[in-house]
Amino acid sequence: MYMNISEGNTAAALMDQGLWPLLLPSLALMVGGSAFGPSVATAAKYSAIAAAAGLVLTQGRSAKNILGKVFGGSTASTG
Repeated sequence: MYMNISEGNTAAALMDQGLWPLLLPSLALMVGGSAFGPSVATAAKYSAIAAAAGLVLTQGRSAKNILGKVFGGSTASTG
């Protein structure tokens, strides 16, 4: 995230790396949130859904066509 921001790619930093620090604690609170009360678990559930949706919807945004945007992901070569 730091590298993206320092290179001026603030949007990429927020979309690619910035949503993970929201998703992971939300999942943890969703699982163990009942110890804090049902309202914490409910808020964590909606936060996790929003972060996961944001991650899915913002991946592949640099692809040229719609199929690349929908099915795009990291394309690591093997070999």
